[in-house]
Amino acid sequence: MAQLADEILSSLDPQQRSVATALKGPVCVIAGAGTGKTRAITHRLAYGVDIGVIDPKRVLALTFTARAAGEMRTRLRSLGVASIAARTFHAAALKQLIYFWPETLGGRFPSLLTSKTGFLSEAMKRANISSSKKSSLLRDLAGEIEWAKVL
Repeated sequence: MAQLADEILSSLDPQQRSVATALKGPVCVIAGAGTGKTRAITHRLAYGVDIGVIDPKRVLALTFTARAAGEMRTRLRSLGVASIAARTFHAAALKQLIYFWPETLGGRFPSLLTSKTGFLSEAMKRANISSSKKSSLLRDLAGEIEWAKVL
């Protein structure tokens, strides 16, 4: 085992080390919050890259939140593996849509909303809804949309 590989594994507890060294096939890591799942997974990737089992250009690390994806990228960089892509499921799906859209459906990928406020303000204007409390109404509408997304 290379010196760097030893360093990658040295800070892990026995359970995390077993995750990091399980390089054949998929691994399911089930543990509570704050138990070191992200740490074990990022060390698994770094260890695999270091010993030559994992090609970093063929890895996509997925997570649910932008914060977790950022944390994963930071940890991978600190382990010397900046070339592994770490994204949210939504960001990865969007990247695929943008890439394959022209080839599959033709034309440019449609623009996406970056702000609900402008969209809702325009919708209110088109529906002839005016209010002296426009900003609070916009906020309430945006809140209702967020709640509807959860249901």
